[in-house]
Amino acid sequence: MLLSACLITKDEEFTLSRCLESLTGVVDEIIVVDTGSKDKTVDIARDHGAKVYFHEWDGDFATARNAALERASGEYVLVIDADEFLDPMDKRHIRSKLLESRADGYLVGVVNYTGTSARYQTSSPVQVLRVFKNGYRYSGSIHEQVLPAVIDSGGRIETLNLRIHHLGYLYEFVVYKAKRAEHGTLAKRTGQRSG
Repeated sequence: MLLSACLITKDEEFTLSRCLESLTGVVDEIIVVDTGSKDKTVDIARDHGAKVYFHEWDGDFATARNAALERASGEYVLVIDADEFLDPMDKRHIRSKLLESRADGYLVGVVNYTGTSARYQTSSPVQVLRVFKNGYRYSGSIHEQVLPAVIDSGGRIETLNLRIHHLGYLYEFVVYKAKRAEHGTLAKRTGQRSG
């Protein structure tokens, strides 16, 4: 198996389908580690053929990401978030590049969207290590990184001609996430379940 996609999720029903559909024809398996969704996230993941696992959220992003990596079977791992999707024009070259170059890690361009879904702006691609050989692990509880692990091992890093589009800064998604978080906090205070 060449490539596994790894995601961590929590209440991602608005964006998850687009993310998972963008992986079609690129990855051999999709690993989703859910950290406590109350919406349809888990059902959507399963409907797209993902292998779903559960991890209790402890505030540590690296731990959650590593929980997904532990379950990946591919030689390489693509780490993507539910509010992101692969550029359809770029994704067809991923597998051949991995087979040809066999680098330890690959930088990809993350394009951030801001504004609203009706009127948005995009950033220039930010180079981030998102594809790497299985076996590396993340560190850092909030701004988690895997790049130091690859560098410390002396691994070779190349650039992959791939753009990942990130929608999470769009107004609608920011508001939705804030409401879900507020609802969960209120439910804890009143002893009710959020959902």
